Amino acid sequence: LPVLHTLLRQQAEQIEAEIDVELVLEGQRYHGAAAVPLDLAERTGKMRFIGRETIKIRNGKYRCLKFQPMVQKGRIFKSNDDLNVWISDDPNHVPILVQAKILVGSIKMELSGYEGLANPIAKE
Repeated sequence: LPVLHTLLRQQAEQIEAEIDVELVLEGQRYHGAAAVPLDLAERTGKMRFIGRETIKIRNGKYRCLKFQPMVQKGRIFKSNDDLNVWISDDPNHVPILVQAKILVGSIKMELSGYEGLANPIAKE
């Protein structure tokens, strides 16, 4: 998850820096690279910005940016768009929810808590 968080945070910052976030088109693809903490190698990836959503998880409602990182079909995932990630629609870009369909079932991860954020979180 740290690798995914790094890539998503960098993608969200890139989108905000290069594009007026209010004008980003749903379905638009973005390409990016992230330094992977485990081996410090730079990995590239593609992801699609799906849009803005308000989602409800166990500890409340959050305004989010939804991304669909493109994953490799076959080894773990059924198709290359089976991973969905919602990050907070604020400067923190905290991963709020991750859902994945995998060959043997599904995975769901929710934010259970947070502290020490630099900015207020996008919570309703």
